[in-house]
Amino acid sequence: MLHLHPIRSIECSAMTERNDAAVERFVERLGNLAVGQGNSRTFGRIFALLMTADEPLSFSEIARRLGLSRGGVSMSTRSLVDLGLIDRIKRAGDRQDYFELTGQIWKKLYERQIQREADMRDAIVALTSHEDALPGAVRSNLQNLARAMDLSLETKRKAADSFFSERCSSEQGE
Repeated sequence: MLHLHPIRSIECSAMTERNDAAVERFVERLGNLAVGQGNSRTFGRIFALLMTADEPLSFSEIARRLGLSRGGVSMSTRSLVDLGLIDRIKRAGDRQDYFELTGQIWKKLYERQIQREADMRDAIVALTSHEDALPGAVRSNLQNLARAMDLSLETKRKAADSFFSERCSSEQGE
């Protein structure tokens, strides 16, 4: 098990050790989940670490805290930036890159999830539109699945619209 190195040198206490252990478990869990979604473990671990950071982290700090090579950090941060999940930050007088979560990250993640489901639904509908492509029972099951996905997508879109419009209005009122 890898041990995350604390960002700041804080006197060790039972609370800090529990928090570090909880963050470490979270980082490792998201690393494993990323693999299941077709990304690298490093991709997921860096994303999770940035989710738990209260300030942008430098390239070197990410590598040090996760025990990663510079190449691994470079490839994964590039992918995360390309996907719009994190931002690369330049600081005046500092040649190092810093990274943080993109603004409205939760909205972007939710929209990506909805889009993946919609793409799958569209593929099912395209397949079932060909009368001779499938046996009747299989075609019927897939059509039922597409209808269930329609309901799921409609519900998710309404929930997202409601949640994010409430968040936007509450953030504007702050």
